[in-house]
Amino acid sequence: NGDGTLVLGGINTFTGGTQTASITKANLTLTGTRVYNGATAFTAADLSSLATGVAGETFALTGSGTLSTKNVQTAQQLGDVSGLTLGVSGNGGLAGNYNTLAPANSSVSVTKAPITISTADVVKTYDGTTTATGSPVFLVGQLFGTDVLTFSGLGPTYVFANQDAGTGKTVIVSGINVNDGNNGQNYTRTLANNTSSTINPFVVN
Repeated sequence: NGDGTLVLGGINTFTGGTQTASITKANLTLTGTRVYNGATAFTAADLSSLATGVAGETFALTGSGTLSTKNVQTAQQLGDVSGLTLGVSGNGGLAGNYNTLAPANSSVSVTKAPITISTADVVKTYDGTTTATGSPVFLVGQLFGTDVLTFSGLGPTYVFANQDAGTGKTVIVSGINVNDGNNGQNYTRTLANNTSSTINPFVVN
């Protein structure tokens, strides 16, 4: 208007003279997902090596943050981000327009690690029973850190599907669990029967 008043949407916002306005810094967000590995480190690669700002602006990211717990979790804040370093933006963002990285602006998830456990091949001589003496082996995955296998009752159970002599015999596996400090919930555990064991014929003298 001619009187020096700036009109926005019919509302008189500034009147006469020199006016000042402030633009506050925006936050950068950190998001990512990785599979359980027994550690609390959450690397920049787990965060897609990016910090995300407004209007699609992104910044390169290096280093590593820290989880509050090593366990499987969904949409939780990082416990510490001091090990992460903000790099340059590849699409026009200016770091000066943003606050420093903060745990409160992070959301990360850790998914279960898949493991499949069976037994090594069992070989015995026919004795009229299905008893098998096996030893656990991993077909898929592994345990991490201090996590260990635990066994139900007196130990794992290995049993031949039948007592007859032959090759390519099936040994049924059961009673194997995981102690990971989280009731085994850091793993997706599958027990697989062994199908390449042998019961040799009993030799009658």
